[in-house]
Amino acid sequence: MDNFERTMLAVLQLYGAQSRAIDIGAAQTWAETFVPDGRFESPSYPGPVVGREELASFAASFAHNTPLARHVITNAHITSMDSTDRATSTAYLMVVQTHRNGDVQILRLTTIEDELMKTDGGWRVLCRRVILENKGKQK
Repeated sequence: MDNFERTMLAVLQLYGAQSRAIDIGAAQTWAETFVPDGRFESPSYPGPVVGREELASFAASFAHNTPLARHVITNAHITSMDSTDRATSTAYLMVVQTHRNGDVQILRLTTIEDELMKTDGGWRVLCRRVILENKGKQK
């Protein structure tokens, strides 16, 4: 297996771990999938979230305010690898919520664009930019 294939598998593992952590309310675990000064930008929220403390608070708030939500990531694609420890990737992200009556609602359809860095603990997100499908690219 070459470096690209190992990186792709690691990115898929990272995305799965992130989705599971935020969905079950493991806020600190979700925050630790970012580098210590990592950044999360989404037009669904008022401003960027920067640093693990803010990231953990954001994830805890999401889990509290959106019970039984599930992050479903598909079509992950590494768009560049500048070195063995830096990469950019993109994927589709759908956030789905199951209501108490059993109804399922799609809350968001998005594209995520990530800047990634390999650390001693594995691949981590430097910066995630979320693009809402109905809004186009956000700056």
